[in-house]
Amino acid sequence: MNRTEPGRLAALAGGVMLTAILGAQPAKATNGYFANGYGGTSKGMAGAGVAIPTGVLGLAQNPATGTALPTQAGICLTGFQPERGFSIAPGGPLAEGRQTSDNSLFWIPCGGFNYNLDEQSSVAVFMFGNGGMNVEYGTNPFAGLAPKVTTDPLGINLEQAFISLNYARRLTPRLSVGLGPVLAVQRFSATGLEPFAGMSVQPGALTHGGDDWSTGLGMSLGLIYRLDSQWSLGASWRSRIDMRPFEDYAGLFADGGDFDIPAVATLGVAFRPSGNPGLTLTAEYQRIFYGRCCRSQCVSAVFPFRVEFMPRV
Repeated sequence: MNRTEPGRLAALAGGVMLTAILGAQPAKATNGYFANGYGGTSKGMAGAGVAIPTGVLGLAQNPATGTALPTQAGICLTGFQPERGFSIAPGGPLAEGRQTSDNSLFWIPCGGFNYNLDEQSSVAVFMFGNGGMNVEYGTNPFAGLAPKVTTDPLGINLEQAFISLNYARRLTPRLSVGLGPVLAVQRFSATGLEPFAGMSVQPGALTHGGDDWSTGLGMSLGLIYRLDSQWSLGASWRSRIDMRPFEDYAGLFADGGDFDIPAVATLGVAFRPSGNPGLTLTAEYQRIFYGRCCRSQCVSAVFPFRVEFMPRV
């Protein structure tokens, strides 16, 4: 046994113990309908990745990390499975009882390719999803409000995908920046909302409009600064994306079908102790500007704060 093996064994034992402790309780967190990280590495750190590179899929979080990546490709597929259901108490016009959505999984794909132009710059193209959500209830609980016109099932489906072209460049040995245009595509459908037609300014564009598609363009910016061999800082910003209105659902969404995508800003710091390069500690602050994205339908902001301890063994 050489002198370094006891330290490695201790680190391995500590990592196994920490994994067992953290794995005893499921992590329950969400960023609204925004994805909590992209790719396995970021997902394994509860979505962190703005101050450290996490692979080609991490470019969705910070486009500046492209200079730290080799020429590589990557894909991912995330299964989003929140509980979807509600209960209705007796005594009203709605059908009492427990309602559970027939949908179980919502799949979110991503993938991309990063290419090194030289030692200082890289380009990439990648696709990622914000998520969204779908629900479908086979029996419409709102049928009692308008029994003659209400149909089954009751449900909605929202999907958002982004395609980005990325350019990253190392300006100094410590500072890298990245930017790229972002094309957003979203799809929406709704069924079973006939009881609410009397509340809509456009009752003919409220429900059963099929799949309605919407597109828009935005911009993503990022930087990463290495203070020294142990500390690094990261920041990224993706602009608000002005989407084409959902015309087939202009009576459901405010402002004639408007459903823009809010801007998001993230700040982070990462620490890799020189005495234990297999350990990374990172903390991030993120704000999603829901309150400024689309006037009527967005009324709040999300302020997640994350601290990740990532033992590498």
